Amino acid sequence: MKQLVLFILVVSSSYSAHIRWFGHSSIEITSPAGTKLVIDPWIKNPKNSNGPAILSGLHDTSFLLLSHGHGDHIGDTKDIIVNSNAKIVTSYSLGNHLLSTLKYPQDRVLQKHMGDVGGEIQLTDEIKVTITHAIHSSDLIDSKGVLHNTGPSIGFIIEIKNDKTIYFSGDTDLFFDMKLIPLLHTVDLFIVCIGNQFTMGPKRAALATNLLKAKAVLPVHWGTYPLLTGTPEKFKQYLDEFSFSGLIYNPSINQKFLLK
Repeated sequence: MKQLVLFILVVSSSYSAHIRWFGHSSIEITSPAGTKLVIDPWIKNPKNSNGPAILSGLHDTSFLLLSHGHGDHIGDTKDIIVNSNAKIVTSYSLGNHLLSTLKYPQDRVLQKHMGDVGGEIQLTDEIKVTITHAIHSSDLIDSKGVLHNTGPSIGFIIEIKNDKTIYFSGDTDLFFDMKLIPLLHTVDLFIVCIGNQFTMGPKRAALATNLLKAKAVLPVHWGTYPLLTGTPEKFKQYLDEFSFSGLIYNPSINQKFLLK
């Protein structure tokens, strides 16, 4: 039976990862040991009315995972590294552009936290990240308005020891190699873009969920702008057509929930 899970109360536990969606593609993962990862941290996006207040509270962030160079994904990275000790995890290409083009501090963009597709990065004893392919562009604009290509877009498979494995697709289209991921990883949560036009839409995202054999799914990158026409309702409709039997998470913005 398909389940659409709506969260009303904040759930707390020390035995599993917690997830918080800030709107658009911005996600916070808090591990059982308390390590906080924020992925594509555009906290002050148009759909997050509490963005500035939330952003000021991210002083305990340990790692910022950046999937590509677009402004709606680098987002509020600079504000977070000013107010925390967060280190950046990203591709080798984007990491070097952050250092050379945007002049990010060297102690926040370390080579040991950069990688390329297929590479594994051990962030802590508890958390390992594997970099995946994503089909999407990646550019950033410098202070003079010059556009720079920043190499490949990527996704992240985040393995939390003795807990959950989370696959964040990044901005991408469906690609057939997604079928290979469950040969190496059990995907407990698939965080997938559904907006359409700039990423895959609901139908292709539903097929991706099916290829991955994901236990649960969280749709992101929708509704921020009128051009992003994909909706969770359409996504669920297509998941039903593919006979998806896992959980569909549909939290409110800024709402923290326990990953079951």
